[in-house]
Amino acid sequence: MKIELIKNSELELKENLIILPCFENEDISFNKLNIPPQVLDIANNSIKEEKFKASKGELYYYNTVLEGKIINILLLGMGKKSDANLKDAVKGLVSATKYASKLYQGAIYISLRPLERTSYELFAKSVIRSIILSKYKFDKYKKSDDTKNEPIIKIVLKENCLNNADTLIEDAKIEAECVNYTRDLINEPANHMTPEILSQKARESAEKYGYEAEIFDEKYIEKMKMGAFLSVAKGSANPPRLIVLRYKGNPSDEKIYGLVGKGLCYDSGGYSIKPTSSMLDMKSDMGGSATVIGALNLIARKKLKVNITAVIASCENMIAGNAYKPGDIICSMDKTHIEVGNTDAEGRLTLADAITYSIQEEKVSQIIELSTLTGAVLIALGEEITGAITKYDYLYDDLKKASKETLDEVWQLPYYEDYRKLLDSDFADINNTGGRYAGSITAGLFVTKFAKETPIIHLDIAGSAWGEKETPIRPKGGTGANVLMLYKYFENKIKDNNI
Repeated sequence: MKIELIKNSELELKENLIILPCFENEDISFNKLNIPPQVLDIANNSIKEEKFKASKGELYYYNTVLEGKIINILLLGMGKKSDANLKDAVKGLVSATKYASKLYQGAIYISLRPLERTSYELFAKSVIRSIILSKYKFDKYKKSDDTKNEPIIKIVLKENCLNNADTLIEDAKIEAECVNYTRDLINEPANHMTPEILSQKARESAEKYGYEAEIFDEKYIEKMKMGAFLSVAKGSANPPRLIVLRYKGNPSDEKIYGLVGKGLCYDSGGYSIKPTSSMLDMKSDMGGSATVIGALNLIARKKLKVNITAVIASCENMIAGNAYKPGDIICSMDKTHIEVGNTDAEGRLTLADAITYSIQEEKVSQIIELSTLTGAVLIALGEEITGAITKYDYLYDDLKKASKETLDEVWQLPYYEDYRKLLDSDFADINNTGGRYAGSITAGLFVTKFAKETPIIHLDIAGSAWGEKETPIRPKGGTGANVLMLYKYFENKIKDNNI
């Protein structure tokens, strides 16, 4: 898809289509655009006749002939001007662009009107990136005879924003590429995304974008006494891999930030087996690791001056004669004895050792951990919102601030320490499950326990990393959510001189 940024004077409507965003209760004028009055008269008459009310997301298409040429107009409702926000505006414009692409294969112009309380450049880049992302398809295993030509998208900007037009487009493309790479990793079926293949993908990314990758096999994992990780892995014919990625963007700074991503390339549930319907999407259980790799790629491509080490404990949770069982007591890297209450609560066991490794061996100063950890978070927050658990509120506040600019959604769940008793075991230091109630909270309490005094935030992305249905800005399948939020978090830290 080709996207161009143009100024008002370059607008050529004849034989083309333009998307005009409109707010409720205002006449459509667009004084700065070279639109013939008779074309706008039709739009305003449609409002008077209540054919178009400009309610949020509403679309109204019409065309007219002027000097023998057809002019196509698509009105996009933006709702009340005082209520307009970045996410709704971007979703509306992406929906309108998709609709326009079905109507017309020529040039599609988009008039980008300023939003109150939102940077115009942020708005422009978000629209460009989201339009690119909206074209994503994971179809490498499908035969396709689709030869449909893509329309040219021309975004009409305010005159003073054209000085850095090339940078806006390039930044948006890089961000979209890193998000789409994450989506590709998540969408690969488990027979094409084993722990070994995931480790190869991580190494390829490191070599391509200039950071370090070190891959360790099961012998090293056993040597490091990562018993929780190995217990989950031992039932699979595909051996585990410990993936360590190091980005050294600021060698003069001793501080190292940690990322930990859950790397379950497939989760059958083990002996606490899932029903078939729940297994179908379990290729996505490595969504945390994919998000970490995608974010590190973006950070490296943008050359942020920060040091980050990512640790991924990658394996599969399968059934075999030697697989771990409910009732087993296993020992983690930090010598915590864990009673296995449920083998389908496996991700937190691998994360326990990955967190310990990050602190003991990689000397990270804080950790952001991402995992598709619980179904309970979908019950609480739905598909689009990431659940956050931490006792370090400043970590959440900084991530929340970053999410406002990246169209990600994150919401803090209670760090309620009284619920630790739900993880009590009669026979070991701790149980890996806390029962039916407050499942996302007890999972978060379990995972963060292994960080001890190191600041940590747990992000449960079980909903946000995978979409059961398509929306204007989220594909069905792997979404790539939170890649941009992680990048923005570190960019903000640098800008605020906290790094």
